[in-house]
Amino acid sequence: MSYKRFSTIAPTVVYRSGPWAADWREVTSLTGLALGVPDRAQQLLQDTDALLRTLGEDHPVLQGKTFTFGTFFPGSNGLVVYLPNDPRVAALVNLGLKPSSGVERLAKDNPTETSVSVSLEQIGEVDADILVMWYRDGAREAAEAQPLFQALGVVKRGGYVALEDPVSVWSTSALSVLSIPYGFSRFVPRLAEAAAKAEGR
Repeated sequence: MSYKRFSTIAPTVVYRSGPWAADWREVTSLTGLALGVPDRAQQLLQDTDALLRTLGEDHPVLQGKTFTFGTFFPGSNGLVVYLPNDPRVAALVNLGLKPSSGVERLAKDNPTETSVSVSLEQIGEVDADILVMWYRDGAREAAEAQPLFQALGVVKRGGYVALEDPVSVWSTSALSVLSIPYGFSRFVPRLAEAAAKAEGR
C-alpha cells in the first residue's frame, strides 16, 4: 500500500527482505544501486565490517562473552529481547560476542522473529555475561525498579550496560555505515568494562 502510494509521487526504493528485516548492509547496497555507485557502497560495507572486527580485536575481553540485548517499556510485565536476526545483535556478534544460550533457544523457537517478549518472572533464562538495554525517557527507572530485574545475575555482577541518551540509543539500534563508526567507538569500551566485571576484574 505505502509503496504504491509513494511510487505515484517519485521513484521509490524498497527493501528486498521485508518490513523491519532490512539490515544496514541491505540498505547500503540498495542505496548504492539507486545512486549508481554500487562499488562505493560495497567498499563502505567492507570498511564497516573491518571496523567492527578491529574494535573486537582491540578489546580481547569481549571474545566469547555472552550477551543479551533488550529493552523495557514502562507498564509492561517483561523485557523485549532481540534475537540474532536483529541487526544490533548481529553487530555485537561481529565484535566476537555470542548471544546468550537463552537467546539462542528463543531464536530456535521463533526462527522468523527479530525480537520476543520475556516475562520478568522468566528473565533469568536470558542471563548472560553482558546485558545491554536501550531505554526511552523514563523507562530505565521503571525497569530498574523491578525487583526481578535487580535480582538478575548480570545486573548484580555489574555487567549491565544501559543506553538512554539519544546518541547511544540510535547509534546502536538504527545501524548504518555512518552510525556504527560514530557510536561504537564509545559503546565498545562500555561493553568491555561490563565483560571485565563478568570475569570478576
